[in-house]
Amino acid sequence: ARALRLEPDLDAAVAAVDALVADLGARGVLNETACLDVAIALREALANAIFHGTLELPPPSFDMDDEVAERVRAELASRRGREPYASRRVTLYVVESDASVALVVEDEGPGYDPSAIPDPTESPSLRATGRGIFLMRELMDDLRFEDEGRRVTLVKRRGPA
Repeated sequence: ARALRLEPDLDAAVAAVDALVADLGARGVLNETACLDVAIALREALANAIFHGTLELPPPSFDMDDEVAERVRAELASRRGREPYASRRVTLYVVESDASVALVVEDEGPGYDPSAIPDPTESPSLRATGRGIFLMRELMDDLRFEDEGRRVTLVKRRGPA
């Protein structure tokens, strides 16, 4: 198993995902389609861990105006620089087996109830809230939440190249 400890910075997390997925593809651990699925699902899991777990920011809204979006960006920058948020990290564990690749994302936030997140497909319009979890469920072979939502395990079965 490998472990990566990440700052609460989405750009750095995306770079780590891209490097990890490129490695899994180059070594033939996952085929091209599986690599794409893992990249999308893992980005969503890390975004949730960073924004909602580590930094405790509310879910975004598609109908935010520019003023609200600017306040959210300012709060994001502020939280990265003050406690308790500044010292929290997200850890990504990668566990490879002959049958699958398991990716475990853990954050150091207060946790939440993942079952309380609404299904975005049950809304008149596809909402931002729940979209990441929906994508993770659709793209991965297994998805489990543990430790009050602070740990999510994503599993992708290995298939033919």
